[in-house]
Parts: sequence; C-alpha cells; structure tokens
Amino acid sequence: ACIHRNCPNMAVEQAEESDPENEDESESNDMMSMEFPEDKIPVKLIAAGIKTITWLGDSVKTEVNKTFYNAVKIDSLEVRIGDFVMVDTLSPVIPHLVTRVVCMWKEPMTPKSGYFHGQVFARATDTVLGEVSDPREIFLQDTCCNGAPLSSILRLASVEKRDMPADWFKLGGEDSTEELKEDDGKTYFYQKFYDKVYARFVDLPSDPPCPNLAREHRYCPSCERQNKKYAFNLPKVVEKVEIDTKIPRESNRYEWGAVKWKGNDYRKGNGVFLQAGTFKLKNYQNSETREKLKNEEIDESIFTEYYRKSDNSLRGSNIDTIEPYCVGYINAVLARGDNPIVVPQDIFLKVNIMYRPENTTKKFPYKDDLNLVYWSNEQKEIPFSSVVGPCHLIYAENIPTEISVSEWSNLNNNRFYFKEAYEKSTVAFVDVPEEITTIGLVISEG
Repeated sequence: ACIHRNCPNMAVEQAEESDPENEDESESNDMMSMEFPEDKIPVKLIAAGIKTITWLGDSVKTEVNKTFYNAVKIDSLEVRIGDFVMVDTLSPVIPHLVTRVVCMWKEPMTPKSGYFHGQVFARATDTVLGEVSDPREIFLQDTCCNGAPLSSILRLASVEKRDMPADWFKLGGEDSTEELKEDDGKTYFYQKFYDKVYARFVDLPSDPPCPNLAREHRYCPSCERQNKKYAFNLPKVVEKVEIDTKIPRESNRYEWGAVKWKGNDYRKGNGVFLQAGTFKLKNYQNSETREKLKNEEIDESIFTEYYRKSDNSLRGSNIDTIEPYCVGYINAVLARGDNPIVVPQDIFLKVNIMYRPENTTKKFPYKDDLNLVYWSNEQKEIPFSSVVGPCHLIYAENIPTEISVSEWSNLNNNRFYFKEAYEKSTVAFVDVPEEITTIGLVISEG
C-alpha cells in the first residue's frame, strides 16, 4: 500500500466500492458476504519447469489422481509437512503470505509440478489494528489455499506459537519483558485467532480431531472447523415419518420428525420464532394511532423538536418500533422429496398462527403481558428460511403452581403462554380446544 495513502488507483477503487449503482442490491450482497465470506487467496501461479521439484522419501498415500508426500525439495529449499513458508503473491504490492503447509502432492498430468494445501495466516495490517500493530505478529484464521503450486514458495519462515499464560489475569499493568525485534520478513509469532466477519480477536481454538483416518494425510484443522461451522448452519431433516398423519399438504411434500439447525431441534409440538411479517397480521394498536397523525413532510433537521407537538405524535408511541418476531406452533415438518439430503429451500414448517394482543381486536392490548399470546386454528406452511429460533410455548394452566406466571416468564426471554384462542373470522375470544391444553405439560419444568 502507498505510504501516503493517496494512490490514485486506490482512490478510484474506493470510489467504485463506495458508490454502488443499486444500494439495495449492494446491501443485500454485503449481508450475504457477512454470512458466507469468500476468500480469494492471491497466490502467484508459476509455470511448470521454472523451479525444479524433487520429491523426498516414499509417498504416504495415493489417491485417484494425487500422490501425497511428506517432504519436497524446491530447487535447493527443503519443505516438509507442518513447515511455515512465505508464498509469493500475484501483485508486488501484496505482502508475501505466511502459510503453514498441511499437505502436498503431485499429479500425473503435470509430473514436473507439485501442489500443496496450506493454512494462510492474516497479517496484522489485514485486521482492524492496521499500521499500529507489531509487523511481526500474525493471526490464525480459517483461510486456506488449496492446490497452490509449490513453485510459489519463496523461503521458509520462523513462526512461534505463543500460548496464553496460566496467570494471564495477574499480568495486567506489568512492563513487557519481551525483546523488540526488527521485522526481517521471515520471523513471526501468533497468539490469537482473528474473526474477520466480526473483526474481533479470540483465543486460539483447539484443533478438532480428524473425522476420517482414511484421509488423515490431508487433514486440515482450519477446513474441518469451516466444515463444522457450515454443517452447524445448515438445516437438516431427520426421522422420516412413514405413517400417514393426515396432515394436509401438497403432493410432493413428505413429513419428517424434526429439523436440526444451529444446535436446536424443531419438531412437532414446539414453539418457533419467525421473521416479522411472516403471518402478515394487522397491528390494530398502531393502525388506530396512525389515523390520528397528520401526514406531513417536515424537515426534522430544521424543526428538530416537531415530534413534541401533541397533534403530531404521542409521547412514548411505538409506531416506528420494528415489529416483533411472529410466534408459531409447529404442527408438522415437511420437505420436498423423500431423501434426507435436501436443500434448505425445500424444507417447510406447517405452523399454527399465534396472535399477540396487538394483533387482535382487544381494546387495550398494551395492558397485557408481553409474553401472552392467543392460540388460533389457522395454519400456514412457511419456508424454513423464515425461522429465527426456538421459543418455549405453554398453555397457562400447565405452568407450575409453585411460581407465578410472571416469574415463569422471566426465567427466559423466549417463554410464551396462552390462555384463550382467537378466531379471526368471528373476531371472538374462545376457549382453547381440549387437545391443545396439553401443550407444555411434559416440559413445563424445563
């Protein structure tokens, strides 16, 4: 990067990035990149034959088109599994990559070349620390380069792993006894993991065990962590229901016992939080208030206290407050197809709509408990992408008698109870059906 940070190329690039043609589309893409960041490692590709690749020792494993080795000589440089190396990059302005070699192999189609898989460490300048950090400090990150040519390796690097001392909490305020060294371009240390999505530094994670000993020769702890993270965030259907439960559904829908997602099971009989607006329920409280307001366009930068006018707004009004999550009761788990390997877009939940007090015609809904909802027999099939998380739903009579309703609700933010049912067609509050009164009976002490 430029010393004065006024490179014209960088200015043009930043201008293009800061002025998207479609702001909504740009925001959507940014959100997607936050969830699934794609790393492009700028490894320089060097043509075969530029450097002499000599394999050392016997091969450790042979697969269909790859033969793996533990050591290799690149010209006169010996590299072994686990070594830290400096990898050349596509551009001279991009610093060399500090990489740990995980595995390396040759392919029959390119006998004069060799390839490796490596863990790429982040330099401090690539984090939020920027230029104020120690240039010798690097950070572990779950970013890897796969299939990089061995000829892109420039030299070995000396990297020290610094574990957290057992008495770290007693060391605050003490002068550092560490000797300051100059950056020689090949000596580094790391002691933290950098989460680039949330821009935070955390303790070094422990390496997960290799799940398959048959591929231990190419096991990468960073890739395994990424796979576990991906599997954790991927919804999966389990426990296929073989009997016909008479649940109304489309012909290509098959019923399953549960959906596993982010460590939670979503099955029939459970409560669930859904994205606001999933049920498209009318908020009678806010709609009545909005009718009283004047629809005027006022420049609030000039009239900064216009909101105080009694005919413009109500003090303490929640008109502009974001709608809360919808609450549903899972009646069935459905998926398109009878194969357990199904894409998330083909997973659905059939839920009963639960009404909050403000979604009913109740006269003073704001006086009711925030954890109170109303049962309804209305059912709706929703895509699983609308699910936010689980919630604890219970019939009020099943709450343990030794504690009050408010005490039970305060045990967890995700607890909701219902006493009555609401019929939208007749705009009436009725008794809960008998078969529904058992909801929460078994897990009422959970």
